[in-house]
Amino acid sequence: MKVLIADKFEKVGIDGLKELGCTVVSRPDLSADTLPAALREQDPNILIVRSTRVTADSPACRPASGPA
Repeated sequence: MKVLIADKFEKVGIDGLKELGCTVVSRPDLSADTLPAALREQDPNILIVRSTRVTADSPACRPASGPA
């Protein structure tokens, strides 16, 4: 399972996700403007944000196409 973290996130949390077998891509530099391109590029199963805005036109808001 691929996880995109689009905000600052504690190392212990990243390590925990990796221990669960997740592929983690940490991009704390992403903004509302750069997030859509990163989502298209990375195509994650899970998106983690804290303060980064996810807009309605973001690929993360598209309906799921089925099981990953």
